[in-house]
Amino acid sequence: MRRPILFVSLVLLAFVTLAACGDFSTTIRDTEIKLLPDKTTAARLQSFRIRYEAQGRSMNRLVIDYGDGAVDSLSLQGAVTATGFKDHSYQNAGTFIVTGQLDELGGTSVSTDVVLTVTGP
Repeated sequence: MRRPILFVSLVLLAFVTLAACGDFSTTIRDTEIKLLPDKTTAARLQSFRIRYEAQGRSMNRLVIDYGDGAVDSLSLQGAVTATGFKDHSYQNAGTFIVTGQLDELGGTSVSTDVVLTVTGP
């Protein structure tokens, strides 16, 4: 009689422990991308540091287009979250639209823009 009670107790303990561990890959998340620059105005050749924060159900790729012909592409291989930094500097003065596009493995795609201003001759 003790063995079934012990078994049930261990199963319940394992379940509670796993539930407390946090996020499971089956968690439903809204697909979202944020681009957060350290500044929105800088001098020509001065670097911008852009933090990206992405979440989704099964992310495939994040593409950051800096608006001057330069592009970064990150493979996310089914991740549900991704964060990091990308540094970029501009050769010319002007206003640049930086676009972040996040693609899910299932075909969903979302994007966001941030405007950066570069000053100088």
